[in-house]
Amino acid sequence: MTPEEFDVRLGEILGAAQANNACIYAVTARSTMKSGQELREIPVGMAVLSLFQTMYYPHVFWMPWATDRNKIESAVRFLADLNKEGPVVILSPQERVHYYSHLGRYGLLRKVGLMRNYYGKGEDATLFEGVR
Repeated sequence: MTPEEFDVRLGEILGAAQANNACIYAVTARSTMKSGQELREIPVGMAVLSLFQTMYYPHVFWMPWATDRNKIESAVRFLADLNKEGPVVILSPQERVHYYSHLGRYGLLRKVGLMRNYYGKGEDATLFEGVR
């Protein structure tokens, strides 16, 4: 992703969040940039958090440099904090169910159902809720 593409994508995310009265959080993870350097926090994603009635609907946009480990560690930390605030609901496309099921192994989410044809064209969404 070039800096120009990043700016365009960031503008799209911020515009969508503002239109939906959502909050945006920087998602960070510990990382070393080169071998031998000390650990430091780097941004690895942006979480858009929508609130509907009393439930939180998070969606994270990962930066291109975010590793799988960054994604898991930062998601665990973010969901643990968010679950303390209130109910969390995540609708997952089928190709992401494995990722959210993996987060469930940390006691943060549980699968509660399937929404048929949620995305249209016969594409279902799996519903996960936060464990409090």
